Amino acid sequence: MAEQPTSYEQRHDGASESNPFHRRASNTTSELTSNPRGSSSTEEQPPREELVRPTLSIVDGLQWKERKKNGRPVDLPGYENLASLNKRDHIFLVDNSDTMEQYRGDIAGVVSLLAYLVKGSNDDGLDLYFTQNTKKINSKRSREISNKVYNQEFGGIADMRGRLGSILGEHTNRFGTQISSQSLNLIRKSQSPRQEPKPLSFYILTDARWQPGDVGEVIKDVVQKMEAKGLPKEHVGIQFIRFGKDLASIQKLDGLGHGLGLSM
Repeated sequence: MAEQPTSYEQRHDGASESNPFHRRASNTTSELTSNPRGSSSTEEQPPREELVRPTLSIVDGLQWKERKKNGRPVDLPGYENLASLNKRDHIFLVDNSDTMEQYRGDIAGVVSLLAYLVKGSNDDGLDLYFTQNTKKINSKRSREISNKVYNQEFGGIADMRGRLGSILGEHTNRFGTQISSQSLNLIRKSQSPRQEPKPLSFYILTDARWQPGDVGEVIKDVVQKMEAKGLPKEHVGIQFIRFGKDLASIQKLDGLGHGLGLSM
């Protein structure tokens, strides 16, 4: 559901983590476990392997994109894992409030790369929204998407709860009901089955300096809709991509990633 926020500023030259990219690495931290017989002694366990996420800088990613478009493709580590994004709807929400204008070029760069990476998985195009107006832009071209971001007007203070709630509602209100394979076979004999809901990935680019409002309640509402329809937790992904180093904003987004107490 709401995933650990990605920081644009924390990494040198705008490095950003992309969820589909994973690799294996050794965890050198030893674990201490209680003796099963109730003794007070502890036993050191051998290091175990766990998943970690490799990083890709925006600069490197955009250079890879240009080489690929110019017929000089090079390997991009983890690119094979992008298959996990197939058959999903990808939705971008850009915070174009006054405090985000200083990142205009950086935002356009991030959107340009992400849109290029996922555009092939979205048959009906990518959706782009902004916090400060009600425009909806749909396009299959990453350049058009990034140009719309760069040329957008910035100003005011974002009402993230209201805008995100509206956009999430527009998509999640179309959730269908999962159908068992046995029921599906019976339906096929009589009529065409209802189309199953398409998984969703939301990318929210923001500095989190919003108007007061509980954004967490909006996310909880989506989870409740998913549970009511019997949808798996992977059906909706919400990724906040943070710009800036404001401490209160960092804590706010960390709370959305870890502090909602969600069952999914």
